[in-house]
Formats: sequence, C-alpha cells, structure tokens
Amino acid sequence: MAERQPFPIGDTTNGQVVQVSDALRPIPVRGGGLPVPTIDFLWKASYEGKVFVAGDADQNDVVTGQTSFANTTPTLMLDVPDGINCIPLFVDLMQTGTVAGGDIELLFEIDRVDRYSSGGTSEKVFSSMMGGPKNKVACYSGATAVAGYGMTLSRYDLAPDVSPAEGAVNKPFWTPPYPVILRGPAAFLIYSSAGATGPTWFWNIGWIELTDAELANYLGVYFPDSPGV
Repeated sequence: MAERQPFPIGDTTNGQVVQVSDALRPIPVRGGGLPVPTIDFLWKASYEGKVFVAGDADQNDVVTGQTSFANTTPTLMLDVPDGINCIPLFVDLMQTGTVAGGDIELLFEIDRVDRYSSGGTSEKVFSSMMGGPKNKVACYSGATAVAGYGMTLSRYDLAPDVSPAEGAVNKPFWTPPYPVILRGPAAFLIYSSAGATGPTWFWNIGWIELTDAELANYLGVYFPDSPGV
C-alpha cells in the first residue's frame, strides 16, 4: 500500500509522478495505489522557510534612486550565489516624494552572471518561517554593479510627483511576467532614476531560494547540471 505523504511524491506502486495542483487537493493516481495529497508550491516553500523577504532595517527609512540611468548603479539588487536557484516573487515600491527633471524610469533586469561589485548596504532579510534557514541570496541597496547587460523584463515610466489623482500610480507592485529561475551565479537588478533628483521609495522584495535537489523535488522533474538562468 502506498504511503500518504504531505507533498507530491507520485504513485509508489508504479513510480509515477503527480503534478502539483490545488493546495491539499487529493489527485487520483493511475495504475493503482492511493491518491496523493498535494500542497501548493508557494505554501510548501513558505512552510519550509524557503521564501524570503527583504526590506529596510528601519520602518520609516527609504532607498534613493539615481539621477540618470547607468547599468553599474542599480537602486536594489539580489546577488544569487553558486548552487542556489532564486525565484523572484515580487517587488513592492511606494514613491515617497516629488522629483525634479521629469518622469521616473523603473527597470527590472535579470542576468546570468554575478553582477555585484562592491559597496552598498546589505539589507535585512527574513525567512517566511520564523526561525527557518538563513538566506543565501544577498539583497543590496546602493551597491556598485559590474557593467553589463542582461535581460530587461519590465519597464515603467511614473509621474514625478505623489499625485492624489484617480488612477495615478504611486505604488508600483511588480511580479515576474513568467516564472523566472535564476540559477546562481546570477543577479536581479532594479533601476530607478529621474532627470535631476533621485526618486525615493519604501520597498520590499520577495523571492524563493532552492538548491538544485530541492527544486527538482518541488517540480517532480530531473534538473540537469547545466549553467545559466
């Protein structure tokens, strides 16, 4: 008789793998054996302490962007080390003041090389499970990045003031346009700039960290030993 497990392992009788589906919804397994209870990918990652959130160490402190775009001066960045897969979940920004010099430009970029060079502030990171594992992906504000170009996933132009007008976007909330797996060494960079004054933000970034073996277990697939994103 197949043993019931709290995560998708497939039919132990025939070695089949069951696709992760709705949280805690039993899925009938073809070929005999018991239905396998499943759990949502994100809930499983959070329960195991694999979801991380970064933010400023002071509740009312802000991060400041640049006065012009340069690929060596990201406002925020995630530095993904070798052996770790980083899955960006969200970037939550809130504009805190009016800038001079025109609209604010926001860029969200990924790269499959180590882009961290020096400096900046290593920001506070919490695991979703209090007392869970410590993060291996580092989050920096104001760091110097290695010059280079990866792939820009999203671009935004925002008004230069915190406007009360209906429909004005003062709090952009970014999520990836498709599932992104950054296999270290890799980087996730967020650029913000305005023409004369660097924009200021309240902010948070969320992501998942998994080793190759953990990612393969979560997805129920073989994860080849190949470099890149």
